[in-house]
Amino acid sequence: MDETERTSALKTHDTLLALLCYLSILLFIPLLKKEKDDFVSYHVNQGLVLFIIEFIVGVVLGILGLILQFASPIMYTVLLYVFAIFGIFFLICHMVGIINVCRHKQKKIPVFGEIKIYNPEEDQQEDADAE
Repeated sequence: MDETERTSALKTHDTLLALLCYLSILLFIPLLKKEKDDFVSYHVNQGLVLFIIEFIVGVVLGILGLILQFASPIMYTVLLYVFAIFGIFFLICHMVGIINVCRHKQKKIPVFGEIKIYNPEEDQQEDADAE
């Protein structure tokens, strides 16, 4: 395998890992991989932010739904519409992320793109300190 084929294979592998970042729980495959380039690390952060915020919103709306289901059926119906709107918004965020990966760009996802949770440099420093 010559150098161009190897580079193309690595780019395809990195694109696949970055795509996994926007597929819910599959995010943990690239997250737990030791060696990541900047492109994959960027999308791991974006996917992790999206996953955590989706989880929190889902839990909060789920608890509110349980309470309102018995307390106020009308408010429960309104909450179902709110839940659907959040679902559509998160679906759009996932699609934007996947499109950015396919275009091999490091663009931020809407609204939450500025949040930085994952920093691969810290992981590499901890590994170096452990040795």
